[in-house]
Amino acid sequence: MNSEAHSEPMGLRLRETCSLRKAHLTRRIDGVPRHRWVALWQVLLVVVQVAAAALPAFAQLHFGPHTEQEGASNSLLFTQLSESAATHLKPRGLKADLALVDGEFAVWEVVVRGPDAQRLLIELEQPTGDDLVPALLAWARSLNESLSATTARCFAEQHRDLFNPDVDCEVYVHMEALPVDIYAWSGLSLHFTGKRISRVGHPSQWQILARLRDEFNKQHGMPPTHDEDERLRNEAEELALKVRDRYPEPDPENVHGHTQLTYDIQVRGRMIRPGESICGTITLKNTGTGRLHVEGSHGIKDIKVLNAGGATEASRIRSRGAGIQIDVPEYEYVYLRSGESITSDFVINTDPQVSVLGGYDVSPGTYLLDYRGITNVEIVGERKAIEVLPKGEGDG
Repeated sequence: MNSEAHSEPMGLRLRETCSLRKAHLTRRIDGVPRHRWVALWQVLLVVVQVAAAALPAFAQLHFGPHTEQEGASNSLLFTQLSESAATHLKPRGLKADLALVDGEFAVWEVVVRGPDAQRLLIELEQPTGDDLVPALLAWARSLNESLSATTARCFAEQHRDLFNPDVDCEVYVHMEALPVDIYAWSGLSLHFTGKRISRVGHPSQWQILARLRDEFNKQHGMPPTHDEDERLRNEAEELALKVRDRYPEPDPENVHGHTQLTYDIQVRGRMIRPGESICGTITLKNTGTGRLHVEGSHGIKDIKVLNAGGATEASRIRSRGAGIQIDVPEYEYVYLRSGESITSDFVINTDPQVSVLGGYDVSPGTYLLDYRGITNVEIVGERKAIEVLPKGEGDG
């Protein structure tokens, strides 16, 4: 059976995420015909009911769907979102990934590359030089406005009254339309949260190095020697710094009292010896009027260690790990209505020898702990100071 014919009936490539983490359920539907969705949901619902029966509830916070009625409602919302968006995307020859997370917020991803990128540049009348990036930005903003408006309308029609347009619609747009000789990378990646560009992708020196190595292999028919690779590393580092200013900056924060989050960090011991972990708890409370969602599957991980004065971040320990150990239930997202809060323990590694944990490489001195883990939200809280003692002090 040709599942592609069913998964892209409206010019969309549809994807939903399916994961079972305690009482949390979302669905993954990728190339599954629509008439099989109900049967798939019924099977998943049985799994959830059996698994969740043995698991404790988590306070009175709100997670993904728990009932068959909610699951059916989310399927209807997903269908409405995908078909409505297709009316805007199909005439433009675009495809999109859609993740409807817990039935609570939508994440769109649009990737434009190859022939699609060429068509986009033709549509924009082949902008070049200083006109290229502004033209791509304007096009991406227009696309985001269209998808955001569609999302808000569909949620409203399904009576999802807690939908918060400032944070509950995210759109990722990736356009491979930049000249590599000027930008060191072909892709312009934009992350919209609500109406705002909250993040802009810049090519890292490692991405540029991989491209330079690949070009070297193609040109010479062999990988670079140690000395040649060192030269490529230096070139990649220089290019990453050189081209950064050629990429646009995120939009300024657009926050107000409707979306406000207050954090409270409590540190266990304000003074630590070199290499000791920074331990404590952090509480996040929704002090605005609109509902917010924060990540819960990896805990409250966006605690930053700032240098004295708070202007710059302390030196990080490079790692594949998160660097901050946490202790919260393994839900993917926690939904905080006005007045609700979540608290978790954290442990921040400061020992470079335990690099698997990442963390911060701090020398003796004063540092500040801060939280900035959510965008488009006014964040209120008091930074907490810690003191790293000189080596030998505090030993007992």
